[in-house]
Amino acid sequence: MANTDMLAQLSHFTTVEQLSSMNDNITSMLDHSNAQFNN
Repeated sequence: MANTDMLAQLSHFTTVEQLSSMNDNITSMLDHSNAQFNN
């Protein structure tokens, strides 16, 4: 049971890290697109 819980926590942590990274990338792309659109 302990091993399963640890794996679940690790998977959750990895997912959150990936989502955070994707969010940063999307924000950067949107900022870049807005800059091009405004020029």
